[in-house]
Amino acid sequence: MNMEALQIAGLGIVAAVIAVILKQQKLELGMYISITTGIIILMLLIGRLISVVDI
Repeated sequence: MNMEALQIAGLGIVAAVIAVILKQQKLELGMYISITTGIIILMLLIGRLISVVDI
């Protein structure tokens, strides 16, 4: 469980760095990376969110 959280955080950090670098050259590409990463992280966390809501 803890390792998965670190992997998700690492994914977010790496994507943020890549998005910042790409935004300097192509604004759209950086935005696409940010949106895609957000969707991927949400999909990874949706299982945990369902178990929290399902009381």
